[in-house]
Amino acid sequence: MPRMSGKTILAALVVLFLLTPFIESMPNGDLVEAIAITVVLVAGVGATGGNPRAMAGAALLAIPAVIGRWLHYLAPGLVHPGVYLAVAVMAMVYITLRFVVYVMRAERVTSDVLCTGLSAFLMIALLWAFGYIMVDRLVPGSFLYTVGPVHEMTGFVALYFSLVTQCTVGFGDIVPVSNAARTLAMFQGAVGVIFIAVMLARLVSLYSAEKAQAGY
Repeated sequence: MPRMSGKTILAALVVLFLLTPFIESMPNGDLVEAIAITVVLVAGVGATGGNPRAMAGAALLAIPAVIGRWLHYLAPGLVHPGVYLAVAVMAMVYITLRFVVYVMRAERVTSDVLCTGLSAFLMIALLWAFGYIMVDRLVPGSFLYTVGPVHEMTGFVALYFSLVTQCTVGFGDIVPVSNAARTLAMFQGAVGVIFIAVMLARLVSLYSAEKAQAGY
């Protein structure tokens, strides 16, 4: 099966990130969030195409995650949120790894390779945001909120904290205090730094090889 363009999954992720700050104030915010996450997961599965086995693995993880998210929306008490979050995290981990493999195996730098690399970075932030929400629900009081009226790790707050941690900014307005939360934050910071270093090294290597072959 042909692989969906990396531009598609990048666009889906960007739309989700742009919508997240406003979803909670929307009249049908839960519905919008369910649709956006579904689009991201479906596009993620499509972007793992080209290898039927890899795509099948992504689909096997993404389909239960999508079903769980819609069951949580349609019948909130039927499925525990932790189940949906755990399956969604596993699906996004697998999809992200396939993105990294695609970039590392690329023979030259193209817009599709760049978009896939950026998608992997944003997907890491999204899956960690889900992880923070899950930890906050399983271990209440895992985070200390020092500034503002927010006292719960909701969708936007989790995504904000995840991206800030991944970029190693650390404003100090949200502080992980439980061992589980600190472990997640610690590993995300390390993964973010390593990811950027490896991706830059790979892309520079590919670009240099192209120039050398072209005689520049």
